[in-house]
Amino acid sequence: MRACSIVCLLLAGCGGAPLGAVDGGADARTFTGGETVTLHLSPFSVAAGAEVYKCQDFANPFGGGDVDIDSFSSHFTPGAHHLLMFYKAGAVDAPLADCSGFEFSAGPYGSQRPDDQMVYPPGVGVGIDRGMGLRVQVHYLNASPSPLPVEATITMRVAAPGSVTARAAVFFFNNTDLDIPATGQPITISKTCTLPSDLNLLQTTGHMHSHGTRLTAVAQGRTIFDTASFSDVAPALFDPPLPLAAGTQVTFSCTYVNDTGAPLTFGESARSNEMCILSGQFYPAFGQGFGCL
Repeated sequence: MRACSIVCLLLAGCGGAPLGAVDGGADARTFTGGETVTLHLSPFSVAAGAEVYKCQDFANPFGGGDVDIDSFSSHFTPGAHHLLMFYKAGAVDAPLADCSGFEFSAGPYGSQRPDDQMVYPPGVGVGIDRGMGLRVQVHYLNASPSPLPVEATITMRVAAPGSVTARAAVFFFNNTDLDIPATGQPITISKTCTLPSDLNLLQTTGHMHSHGTRLTAVAQGRTIFDTASFSDVAPALFDPPLPLAAGTQVTFSCTYVNDTGAPLTFGESARSNEMCILSGQFYPAFGQGFGCL
């Protein structure tokens, strides 16, 4: 198996910017299947008690050709709240930079675990077209008394040409209508979204902040996601994929205990705001995925 890496080097002490480079050359080449490409975020450090969002752009790493990806794997230093990969048309290699926690766009992959993977069934994969770059975001909250050095990588395995007959995509359901009083008692807030097309569900996951105690999702009377964790959240995987018809209503609910003394609302801080998000992967894709906001 051949491998290449997109490596962003942190040029410390010389005023240089961490720019992307391709290990082995960035010229167009023919992938036969099984090759891997790894994105490395520039390493950085999170100060004791600090909370940060960092983003980095990568030019298309596949030599200018269209490819399908049949698996993703990721690793990040423990302490992250999430890692997300977005599509970014025409992106060029750029330095690591601060960014907003409200930033979101369509993308092929995300994780809330230090080590994670998404392996598609035979014939299914994610397409990355020529000219399409990628943007990676990480969210860290360092509750320790010491600085936290961070490294993060995402590895993509290229499918054999012609082997992917159905492209997968991500859905994203977000409930921003959160107003959680400081009662110190469990309070549950729900939202229902309707599927716009027939689909086959591959994976679901949920996202809350530190006051969240439970997130569940139900479709067609079946629980499709359930967690009591707000960090290191394990996704639910469907093997075989779960078929859901257009018009299916998906209800997701988050339970919170607010003991802060002040109301909690939707926001980017894992410490002082809350979120309630259900997302997942499905096929066949329509567009770059869909949302319910």
